[in-house]
Amino acid sequence: MTSPKFRLTLAMALAGASVTFLAVTLNAAKTRESLESVATSQKAKLLRRKDKVKDNLDSAEITALQKQIEQDDPEERKFEDKIPKHVPIKFKLTADKEKRFKDLKNPDWYRDFELEVTNTSDKPIYYLDLDLVYPEIESGIGAPVAVPLRYGRMNFIDHHTTPLPTDVPIQPGETYTFLIPEADRKGWEWHKRNKHTPDPKRIVLQFGALSFGDGTGYDTLQAVPYPYRRSRD
Repeated sequence: MTSPKFRLTLAMALAGASVTFLAVTLNAAKTRESLESVATSQKAKLLRRKDKVKDNLDSAEITALQKQIEQDDPEERKFEDKIPKHVPIKFKLTADKEKRFKDLKNPDWYRDFELEVTNTSDKPIYYLDLDLVYPEIESGIGAPVAVPLRYGRMNFIDHHTTPLPTDVPIQPGETYTFLIPEADRKGWEWHKRNKHTPDPKRIVLQFGALSFGDGTGYDTLQAVPYPYRRSRD
């Protein structure tokens, strides 16, 4: 497989220092793997010792540059998954909406957000609480803005809550699609219009709670299983 071609340009030398600051341009169109879909040249930065400036890039440096480019892409909103892996759900952004949701030039990105969540357990899910967090946007109370995504009655936060005939769970193997609630959409529009709040460039999906409706489930950001096991003295 042909290695990606990089052009190293010496941007500045730190006088008397043991490292040199390099500007690196990656022709991503010639990368056959993770950057194959990127058609334009992008820039990343690399620190090297002065005596290593002319050396070929090694695999670790290539990986670091590729990761930096993916993180610093100014044209795409980042969607970060912070859901603990042991939670029995799988999820993905709806394919036909994902591009518009991630497009930083799309002023209606929050109306294009659709998250498909599938129950991968062998029990019905009666309550599911997730949060979309905007880390860059201050809420005014010392914490970032967060949008709740909830399925089912909030009564299930109480571990002893049992289902009613009117409760409709997400059955094993079934999928439910979350949207940003209309009240939060309108609230965001108000803040953009009246407070000139910028659109977030990063959005983090966090876990809140999950109830199977039988006294078992998960809660806290770390998705701790309950009922909790008591430690023996």
